[in-house]
Amino acid sequence: MIHGHHACRRAPGSRGFTKLAASLLLATLAGNAGAVEFQPGGYDPVAPGTSLLLLYAQHAERDRYYQSDRRSDGMGLSSDVGILRYLHSFKLGERAVIEPQVLQPFGRMSGNGAANSLGHTSGIGDTILAVTLVTWLDEDKRNILGFTPYLYLPTGRYHAGSALNMGENRWRLVLQGAYSHRFSGRWALDLGAEASRASDNDEYGQTRATLSERTRYEFQTYLRYNLGSLTELSLGGGHVVGAATRIDDVDQGDRLATTYARLTLNRVFSPNFQLQAQLGRDLDVRQGFAEDARLNLRLLWAF
Repeated sequence: MIHGHHACRRAPGSRGFTKLAASLLLATLAGNAGAVEFQPGGYDPVAPGTSLLLLYAQHAERDRYYQSDRRSDGMGLSSDVGILRYLHSFKLGERAVIEPQVLQPFGRMSGNGAANSLGHTSGIGDTILAVTLVTWLDEDKRNILGFTPYLYLPTGRYHAGSALNMGENRWRLVLQGAYSHRFSGRWALDLGAEASRASDNDEYGQTRATLSERTRYEFQTYLRYNLGSLTELSLGGGHVVGAATRIDDVDQGDRLATTYARLTLNRVFSPNFQLQAQLGRDLDVRQGFAEDARLNLRLLWAF
């Protein structure tokens, strides 16, 4: 749920960074989906007629900033972000389900150290509407395909004069696809890719400049191991690339290229309740703040 990797954007006429185009949404946490990182097993089909209520929570710390591969230490950004998500599963043929859903991010961000001038923000993020289509290619569901479009509505808290914002003040469409293969009763592999495109933000910075962004791409993979009937361990990661910006038609030279790692533990406590914990960090960053550590928690209630 947060879109865990945020590019730092320069406002017109400024030196260094003064604006952070950060919309802390699933990214970066999202279960079945996210911008949107999906979680291990996130495309396992939900039984038709079942509703899920999920609560995601993430804490992340960053104390390094990269600008075109040049590293600056002591520039910190911390965030605490949550997402409340609801979905319901409907049967769609003999080997498919469709899962409409709505997600509402919320949280806080603050600059630290040399980035203290960024200030802080809190409130709700942009509301997300999504619908997931999951189909399985064989009777025992060893091979699963999934597809989710996400539409971000410009409803989050946004102030043009603020360096940090929970909302983006623009529409965003994310298209995500995934494939899952179960090798045996214990081992499984998840592969996913997504493309994200946003409309222009015509109220960017104190001068109300126009911010445009190129397509952002993300690729993920997870290897899962079932420790028992109730516990699963996953190791994986992903790579984010693209999302270069222009401010009033001036290229900012801020194309993203970030590689990250994730370690995930999922525990089923009852047929109606699950807890997932995930640790992560960035391994290689070309542009923006690098995450030194993140902790994701996901609570799932089925009814």
